[in-house]
Amino acid sequence: YKLFRNGGQKHLALISIWFGYLAQALISTDHIALVILGFISAALINSGYIHISQSDENQPVLKNSQIQRTITLSTLIVLIFIFYNFAQTERQSYLILNDSYSGNSINYYLNNDWIVPRTAEELAVKLAKGSDSETRGLIADKLLSVNNMSHQGWYFKAVAMEGQKDYVNALKYMNKAINLDPTNSVYLLSKSVIYIEKNDLISAKVYYLKTLRANPNQMGIDYVRAKLKDYL
Repeated sequence: YKLFRNGGQKHLALISIWFGYLAQALISTDHIALVILGFISAALINSGYIHISQSDENQPVLKNSQIQRTITLSTLIVLIFIFYNFAQTERQSYLILNDSYSGNSINYYLNNDWIVPRTAEELAVKLAKGSDSETRGLIADKLLSVNNMSHQGWYFKAVAMEGQKDYVNALKYMNKAINLDPTNSVYLLSKSVIYIEKNDLISAKVYYLKTLRANPNQMGIDYVRAKLKDYL
């Protein structure tokens, strides 16, 4: 209030912008540009401080120090580095999603630490198609390291375990996927298939019926129905 009364409206506006961008960064970490702008605003604030002179309290005096300028410059360099890496990752991810990437897409995905959750999900869905169970498990682990609440990540991990005939863990991870997305007919039918492979046809029937209620036209449901014909 004192700063505003003494002509510091510009600095209050800058502080307001900073808090606004900071709030947006907390809402969605995918908005990297807003995060960068927010912390650049913070750096600008940090580059100087307002001191109301005792000799003339009506005139705010902006004082800069060499230490503050060094901190500001260092902050900007770090932010530029972060922004560059995120931008490069988004660009390469776009190429992968559009089948234009010239390198090994799976290796790039597994070894990149700058992928945001939304992009990680999209890449995992694309790269998991046609992959063997071991590779699919690695893709799932990567996705879950970025977003532990990804139902697709737990689904891929369950399918990877199923491919390795580890039905106990396959069911465990499929349950996690279903808990996060209870009406997903793909997951429900997949759990029925796992029970069929375990020769637990009574439990398989339970999840077949759940799939039928969720989506009677789910791809693969005819296969499960044929396997359970003596129990229906």
